[in-house]
Amino acid sequence: MPTYSKDKRGMNIPVLIVHAISLIFLKRFDEAYNRMMALDKYASRHLKEGEDTFRSYCFIKALQQIALADFSKNAAREKAKQLLKAVATKPLQMINAPHEIEIVPYEHLWDMALEGCAD
Repeated sequence: MPTYSKDKRGMNIPVLIVHAISLIFLKRFDEAYNRMMALDKYASRHLKEGEDTFRSYCFIKALQQIALADFSKNAAREKAKQLLKAVATKPLQMINAPHEIEIVPYEHLWDMALEGCAD
């Protein structure tokens, strides 16, 4: 975690996403909220919708919906519906873009994130 969390070449995105999901799963919602807001700020600054970071951009925006839904599974699912549809429109590809590395596909990470939510 320490090696990649400060990386500026994009390798930090998967690490930061997994960290946020871990915090949700551990029910550490205040920390998860802060991590997701930081991820959202990162996405707004460094990931552009429509570029090769599309899946990461949409997934980070979907994760933010969990926090905005007060960690309610059903509310988060509804709020993120369109973003997750957008992720599904662009299939996972093995490319040489480190910021798009998905060790576990975002669709599966979403399900894991929701497991830690209330409802």
